[in-house]
Amino acid sequence: MTLGTWDDVEAVRAELGEAALRETLNGAPAGIFDATSWHYWHKRFGHERVPSLPRCEMQDPLNTFAPRLDILPPAQQRLWPELKGIPPQFVILCRRDLPKLPEETKRFLSQQASRVETIPAIPRVSDRI
Repeated sequence: MTLGTWDDVEAVRAELGEAALRETLNGAPAGIFDATSWHYWHKRFGHERVPSLPRCEMQDPLNTFAPRLDILPPAQQRLWPELKGIPPQFVILCRRDLPKLPEETKRFLSQQASRVETIPAIPRVSDRI
């Protein structure tokens, strides 16, 4: 009803009946129909008013994140509370991860090197292990 051709829709209608198409429209979750198809099928089935497209209400993952500190090694469990003091604009990179970064990320980081700030008060993980 959104991606298929008219022949596809007719084949579904012949096999399952028009009630199946109506049921699909009425029970559609968010993301299935685009605005044009949503409007077309509501008008096609005689709806006076076209309702808003279904929306997916997502929670903010940062507000729902709860770290599983119990699964970390003891050294990392001790380090975690100290990381709370890092300002939100900072990104922590491990040296061993630098070679794995995409080339464009490496270029960006090298261009920003003069603007990079460090926080000397944050201990190195290797000092804690």
